[in-house]
Amino acid sequence: MQVNKAYEKDKCAIADFVKKIESLCRAYDEEVTQYKERLSEPINQSAQDIRAFVTVLFDCGQDACTLVKNERYSSVAATARAAIESYATAVELIEARKNGSYNECFNRVIFADVTQLWKLYEALYATDPNHLELPHFLDDIRRGIEQIDPSFRLAYENVESQVKAFKRGFKHLETKTTERVLAALEKNPERNLKDYARLIYPLFCLATHNNFSSVQERTQYTSIVERKLGYGTAYVHQVEYRANNYTRNVLNSLMLFHDCMKDCLNKWEADVLRSL
Repeated sequence: MQVNKAYEKDKCAIADFVKKIESLCRAYDEEVTQYKERLSEPINQSAQDIRAFVTVLFDCGQDACTLVKNERYSSVAATARAAIESYATAVELIEARKNGSYNECFNRVIFADVTQLWKLYEALYATDPNHLELPHFLDDIRRGIEQIDPSFRLAYENVESQVKAFKRGFKHLETKTTERVLAALEKNPERNLKDYARLIYPLFCLATHNNFSSVQERTQYTSIVERKLGYGTAYVHQVEYRANNYTRNVLNSLMLFHDCMKDCLNKWEADVLRSL
């Protein structure tokens, strides 16, 4: 009985956080509308770059609300992971813009992009050396490299050796996503995230990768919902307990969404919009 009460309490809290997240999304939309013309000016390129990551964070927030309102909980953790990675990049760039280290910080973002694009290029080339998309990948890689080092000119012969030389020369720009995300979460002022910041992101990764414990928890949640709807007959107490744990994880995800979105919105307003 206690489990059922906790389950219903979590469902009420989930609905409350959905409303809070949707309110933050409306506030962000209003801010963008108000500053749209100034944001589009070439002189404010850094604001445009930051806006892209902030927008992904808020889009993910809206997506999570849509999933939760339709009781489609399985993808909330994956959505949260994508959002929190965008949050980490956004607040890192905002802070760098404020303290004068924006170019170096943005170069780290571009270096990660070049690295990933090169992996895609290699995989596609190994599959089909004449694929029509290969030149497009190379153009994106070239632009990224020249963004970091304007003197570097990528020739379309011996590309592999050139890219490897570039990556060796700028290896100091290499970062690990997990470390960046955890650092951002630990600095978040909206809630005492330090107590569980190092736990919550790995949990999102666990769910995204469909590890067995995560899959088990999600399918057992489905079982308890079916039983409450009258489609099942009897489920063991352990299933109901795990189902309650799953709704608690969804609630924690929404709470983290809220805190990251609120922190990002505050920083976006104070350190970007007011400087335009």
